Parts: sequence; C-alpha cells; structure tokens
Amino acid sequence: MSVSDRILQGDKVVGGDKVHSKLGASSSERWFECPGSVALCEIAPKRGDTDYSIEGTNAHTLFETCMNRREAVRYWIGREKEIGVDFKVTEEMADYVQAFIDRCRWELFQLPGAVMYVEKQFHLKHIHPLLFGTADVVIVQPFGKIKVIDFKYGAGVAVDVIENSQLLYYGLGASHGEDFAEITLVVAQPRIEGSEWQEWETTPEYMIEFSKTLKAKAIATEKKDAPLNPGEWCRWCNAASICPALQKKALLAAQTDFSDEGEPKLPEIKRMTEEQMVRVIQYKKTLNSWIDAVEETMFLKLMSGQKVPGLKLVRGKSKREWNDEAALKVALGDKIKDIMTQPKLMTPAQAEKVFGKNKLGAFISTIAGGLQVAHEDDKRAEVTNAQDDFKELNAPEPKVELSEYDF
Repeated sequence: MSVSDRILQGDKVVGGDKVHSKLGASSSERWFECPGSVALCEIAPKRGDTDYSIEGTNAHTLFETCMNRREAVRYWIGREKEIGVDFKVTEEMADYVQAFIDRCRWELFQLPGAVMYVEKQFHLKHIHPLLFGTADVVIVQPFGKIKVIDFKYGAGVAVDVIENSQLLYYGLGASHGEDFAEITLVVAQPRIEGSEWQEWETTPEYMIEFSKTLKAKAIATEKKDAPLNPGEWCRWCNAASICPALQKKALLAAQTDFSDEGEPKLPEIKRMTEEQMVRVIQYKKTLNSWIDAVEETMFLKLMSGQKVPGLKLVRGKSKREWNDEAALKVALGDKIKDIMTQPKLMTPAQAEKVFGKNKLGAFISTIAGGLQVAHEDDKRAEVTNAQDDFKELNAPEPKVELSEYDF
C-alpha cells in the first residue's frame, strides 16, 4: 500500500460540518485557568475574525483540500474557484502549506503500516459531553505509535508543545479506542524559524492522568460560582470586554481612576514606587487585552450602524499594490529586472522612482485603509457607509488591458 493510499479523510464523528465546542481544545488554556470565562462568553458580544485568524483558516482549508486531493498546492494559484475556496492562494502561503504537507507525508513514510487521518473529528463524551473537536493530522500505527500534529500558520510567538493542554486534548481524542505503546504530540509552525516542527513524546499512562485533569477542569466550568481569573489567556477571550475581574485588575494595575469627565487620572511616573511600576509591566498584556476587547466591542456596534456618542469609524492609511503582476511583466519585458527585488517586485512607490508615476498607473490599485475606531475630535472624515464598503470587497478585480507602452 502506497503512502498516498494510507492518507484518509478524518472520521466525521461529531456530525457533518465542523462544530466548535465551548470547551474546545484551542481555548483550553483559558478555561483551564479561568473556569468562569465559559459562562461569561455565552452572554458576551461575539468578537469578529481578525486578519490573522482568517489567514490561518485559509491556510488550513488549503492544506486539507490539497492533502485529500493528493495535489500540489502551487497548482491552485489562480485556480481557487476550481476547489471552491473564496480567497487568493498566494505563493507564500502555497510554499508554507506545501512544506507542511511534505513533512506529514514523510512522517507517515517513517511508520510502516500506519494510516494518516486528515481533519479527524472526535468526541470525548465518556469524559464530558462538551469535549469534542478536530485534530489536523493523526498518524496511527496499530499497536505502535500515534502522532498527533497541530498545524499553526501564525508567524508570531512560537507555541511550546511540552505539556500543552491543547495538544494533550487532541491526543486523547486521537488515541481513544486505539491500542498504542507511545504517543507523540507535534506543533508545526512553518513560518517560525527554529520552531517549524516541535515534538513531545509521552505515554499512555500520562494521557490517562491528563484525562482526569481534563474532566475536573470541564466540571469546574459548570459551577455557578466558577471563578474569573484574569491573565495572559484573556487576549483571545470573547468575554474580555465585559469581564469585571479583568477590568478590576486592569484598573488596579494602572492605578487609574476613570471619571465621567476629563482625562483618566493616571499616576505620575515620578510618584510611582518601583513596586507599582513592576505591577504595570507585569499586567501589560492584561491591560492591552482589556483595551483591545473594549475597542473591538465598540467597532462591532459602529459597524452594525449603531451610533455611539463620542466615537466614529474612520479609515486608516491607504496602501497601494500591483493589481496584475503578469501584465506588468509583459509590458516591461526585459526592463522588469529594473524594479525587481529578489524574489519579488519592488513596491509601487519604489518602482515609480525608476519609471515615474505616469508610466505605471494602470498596474497599480489603491487599497483603502481598514476601518478604525477614533474619537469624534479626530481630523479624519467619518465613514458612514461602512457596510456598503465591505460589500465592495467581493467585486471582481480590475483587468489591465495591454497596449503599447513606451518605457
């Protein structure tokens, strides 16, 4: 049996499309540390997707599609509609996703007789009814090894795989019902140099102990008086904007008094003790999480058309990008090398210094800056048709008609 024949689509045990549990693996760090956050998230305003989360979702979609179709990722650059995706496959994403696919196939090759499941769904109802999810890649060697691989497309801080609750959660799901001697948990982060592939091997006995911890943590979230415990995990919490414990800690850390009128009363730095300064630094992420959550809540209100006295939507700085690199290369011919910076084209602004603004205008599109929340005193013009602007994002890209260009 070839390696390709041993790659299977994950079992659909949760039912149909992917369903997200409020006690999901990806948020386990948060509800492990702050059991009260689960109930609070149920009543909090839903936070929108960020550019980073959308990019990660797109990379996962591309991985799953190409792995199941047994096709090279780069083949789909410019052919996105054929595989039913609604985003542009960039060369950068294609290369990173292909690197991950190649590594997974190599791992499968190293385990004779094993099979690989892509997007394997599981349900740990024997532990708790709300414990279910989807593991990106699971490689099972009967009576031998199990590898559970989590694909993370982010380029920020590297995730540590050792005793990682998310990976252990996936490990329990992947190993349930299987006989195995050892289990290896893997975090794949192809965009983070030095942390592209992290492995941690553990035992069936350790997994049994973790299952007890997982059950206790899940039950703790159901208590009426489940405590709220602010910390670094607040960064991605949906309830951050309404969390009383987070607000209290943020104000305490900053020693700030928000009155109804005037500026917040921040302590003068020269009057602060070293202990106070240390506390501010210690809770910097907590403060930022709370502020970001409050701003996002106001953003969603304004985007829905609600008026918020004192706030408005404005546009950030616009940027320009090439709208048809292929047409530009044909038009410039050999002179394309004059605006190339290996391995990519110069930015429009840099290229205009070579050819002048009037020569390249047809190949450049101006992308409006993203919407931001600003105080009503901000000098930028207010955006009143935000919803219409978002509809325009789905409009077809302009096509450049080639003609005689004299460069």
